[in-house]
Amino acid sequence: MKAKWVLIIVLLPLGIAGFITAMQIEAITEQEEYLPAEHPILAVMKTLEDDFTVTENSADNLMVGIHWGIDGLDRSSVEAWEVTSLGELVFDDNFDMTPPQNQKAILELCQDLKTREEIVQ
Repeated sequence: MKAKWVLIIVLLPLGIAGFITAMQIEAITEQEEYLPAEHPILAVMKTLEDDFTVTENSADNLMVGIHWGIDGLDRSSVEAWEVTSLGELVFDDNFDMTPPQNQKAILELCQDLKTREEIVQ
């Protein structure tokens, strides 16, 4: 019986304090900053927001370029989170457009893409 009153005396003020504290909680009024303003991830997010449009008609805004004769991208001189430089293009020394069969293959690809309404509009 004595323990019951001790628990009530100890827990009642804690419950009241918790209730009062809970009543003071408000909705946030501004965006919470999880990362410092100079963080590299925020730079990438800003680039995506500012430089890439996303609208209801995004398909109309997408331009795709096809490039031949590129072997890869050398990023050895670029930091991992660098957003202003992609690196240096590495050209394929064996690429040759002069043979007629190569030119014909590229022409056929372009003609095929023009006829595909799901790709070119």
